[in-house]
Amino acid sequence: MNGNQQETERVCWTAPTIESDDLFCRALLDTADEIIFLKDESFRYLIVNRALLDFFGRSEAEVLGRTNDELMTAETAEVCRATDEKALATGRVVVAEQTIGDRIYETRKFPIALPGNGTGIVGYIKNITDRKRNEEALRESENRYRELVEMLPQVVFELDLGGYFTFFNRHSLELFGYVAEDMKSLNVFQCIAPEDRERAWRNFQLVLRGESHRDHEYTVLRKDGSRFPVMIYAVGIISDGRPIGMRGLLVDITERKQAEERLRDLSNRDHLTGLYNRAFFQEELDRLETGRRFPVSIVMADVDRLKEINDTEGHQAGDDRLRRTAEVLRTFRSEDVVARIGGDEFAVILPATDAATAEAVLQRVQESLADHNSRHPEKLLGLSFGVATGEKGVSLTEILKRADERMYRYKTGIRPEGGNPLASQGKRAPC
Repeated sequence: MNGNQQETERVCWTAPTIESDDLFCRALLDTADEIIFLKDESFRYLIVNRALLDFFGRSEAEVLGRTNDELMTAETAEVCRATDEKALATGRVVVAEQTIGDRIYETRKFPIALPGNGTGIVGYIKNITDRKRNEEALRESENRYRELVEMLPQVVFELDLGGYFTFFNRHSLELFGYVAEDMKSLNVFQCIAPEDRERAWRNFQLVLRGESHRDHEYTVLRKDGSRFPVMIYAVGIISDGRPIGMRGLLVDITERKQAEERLRDLSNRDHLTGLYNRAFFQEELDRLETGRRFPVSIVMADVDRLKEINDTEGHQAGDDRLRRTAEVLRTFRSEDVVARIGGDEFAVILPATDAATAEAVLQRVQESLADHNSRHPEKLLGLSFGVATGEKGVSLTEILKRADERMYRYKTGIRPEGGNPLASQGKRAPC
């Protein structure tokens, strides 16, 4: 048995005389599900209802005039006596919870004036076992929910109608860099990147109206201002048929975005050299043709004697030449698009680059090739180049064709001894 007691205001009314044969009063008492009784100052039962008799499993004659010491175990009777005595001593309503066996009861006792200047005790006892078990089950369910929420590697949150956080899990603090006190006064729209706030607000209103949408991706801000992509899924919190806020899940999709970017990059790359492939090169050519980064220069490069190398030394040797070519061509600027567009053909787009600048850039590439060959004297790498430049309004496909023609025109030419190998019409590296 255990009990938590509390007192309320003093009871000052006097009970009317209740005759045991009062049928109306008896009907009220016996139809009540709760235990109701009246005791005298010696804690003997004067009036009892059917519920109390059922509790004791005795007849009215066996209960009236007796105390709990005669009807209960000593331990239970002691707890009951304690609340009886407190009600008499304080003159106030005493409320307590008592466990008897596997049942839990809420008792309310208060003093009452009896005929002849005596004082009695009225008791009202309700079986609250189901209620307490339901409350315990609810607490356990809430604890399980909270434990799961705290374990999740995603942000779980609740917002009020103004967008302020009313609940957040531990991961939200870790992800956004705030402490709990910060979050309590934080509005969710402060965490949304400025360019996404209006769209987020519209979707917020849709959720509150119970309408669905598929626009879940946003860029959000950490406390330090750094940005990262997320997906936010939310539903409205409804009370009495009206929305009072929303709860949702926020998922950091940084790794997914990075993986998607890597996949996109891989799909745009030549697997042997790691340079861009022909499809990506063509996309960039089309994009630049409608852009403003003119003039645009294009360089074509071809590996000399690749078929002969494949036939005499094997395809592994040929692949090695292609990989070495890619290494040399990475000398181009970071903003240039370097691609392998065919078996032994490479092309480079130089945005916003006039002919003179293209010649200078190509000169550095030629110097890189010479340095590369000095480190591989046993297997020299030969490259032939052609370059062309186009202004706004000229087809870049035509410029590519012109660079290709110039490269092939001089591919079989003889390199002038002591002369400049980078004549504007074509360039040829040593075989």
